[in-house]
Amino acid sequence: MTTRTLDADIAFPAQCELAEGPVWDAARGLLRWVDILPGDVHALDPVSGAHSSFGTGDTVGTVGLTRSGGLVLALAGGFALSGPDGQDLRPFGDFSVDPSVTRFNDGKPDPWGSFWVGTMAVPEDSGFPCSLYRLSPDGAVTELFGGVGLSNGLDWTDDRRVFYYSDSLAGGVDVFDTDPDTGALGARRRRPDPGRGGLPLARRLGQQRAAPLHPGRPPRHRREAAGRPGLLRRVRRGASEHPVHHHCQGELHAR
Repeated sequence: MTTRTLDADIAFPAQCELAEGPVWDAARGLLRWVDILPGDVHALDPVSGAHSSFGTGDTVGTVGLTRSGGLVLALAGGFALSGPDGQDLRPFGDFSVDPSVTRFNDGKPDPWGSFWVGTMAVPEDSGFPCSLYRLSPDGAVTELFGGVGLSNGLDWTDDRRVFYYSDSLAGGVDVFDTDPDTGALGARRRRPDPGRGGLPLARRLGQQRAAPLHPGRPPRHRREAAGRPGLLRRVRRGASEHPVHHHCQGELHAR
């Protein structure tokens, strides 16, 4: 397998404790991300440099966009919805995990309109008690598979026929055949860890998606730069810069 090294520079000195999950909000021209441990959700206008954030009052694993213009959040033990600036933050659905054993980590909306999020063990070295879950538009949650140690990057190919998933403790990237009409997972195989000393992350394949969630319908990889933790970075491929997008098809109405 061929790997490439990408150059990066600092886009914004966010000074986060554990910044992850970048999402491009095309409708508002904002880059959104979470600072997991303090539970903050950030937004940056890369044109004006304006930055804002709001607190959730909980650990927050990931954030997605909803078709109605709001946000869907995976907090430590369950799901929540809010407005685009964090207003009207409220629980969504009645599913929860025990945050003393596992907590929600990385995730994103799928091409069919649901929100996929995995858990990680608490503490991290306590084995493989975690799972990958799918939150549906009606608030129902399905456990897709278990035996996970630290659920991390995930994504689908543009034709919806392949799903990539990484468990950072297991090493390597799992590849699933996927039904392009329903999203059902098929045969599973393991791509080996590229062996570059870092935690494996699922490849970025095409655009990220946003979940169409609306109410009534719905790598644990710390980067440090020059001794300064939590600096948001812009990655460049060749001479051009590519924002990270988060855009879903379907009706969770996670976009």
